[in-house]
Amino acid sequence: NAQGHGHAGGKPWMGDASQTRARALGGSPSPTPAKSSSSGSRRPPRRVLLTNDDGPGSPFLVPLAQGLRETLGWATTICIPSENWSYCAKCVTPATNAFELKQFTPAGRHDGEDVMAPISPASCVNLGLYHLCAGDCDLVISGPNIGHNLGMASILSSGTVGAAV
Repeated sequence: NAQGHGHAGGKPWMGDASQTRARALGGSPSPTPAKSSSSGSRRPPRRVLLTNDDGPGSPFLVPLAQGLRETLGWATTICIPSENWSYCAKCVTPATNAFELKQFTPAGRHDGEDVMAPISPASCVNLGLYHLCAGDCDLVISGPNIGHNLGMASILSSGTVGAAV
């Protein structure tokens, strides 16, 4: 359940999906219009939600987000845990207490669309899908991952895989 209370930049975060994005992100950015591919049969995603289980310290997160935004032109929202949640599997953080959404500002980007929260990767996906993107998300990317997820034990305990599930 992604409903609860929290704060982003001193503004209350509530479970109202229609107003949460504007409140949490300090504005209401319009989604990038869909572009037609050369074949005309597929269009690139209008909005991508990017998360990880390694938190803001991942050396791969910012380059991937920049590639999605600059090279492919995809509107990308980052919602990541504020600390490392590796090996937490599909753990969902209950929204029993208020928490603060902190702005995640990768180098050269300060528009307020990217956030960190003290919740699990799977909960970050719930928050991103149902509140930050408010139903306007075409693709979720979980990772890139520090390390590897090889073998059944690693896959079943991976926070990266848990967020994708």
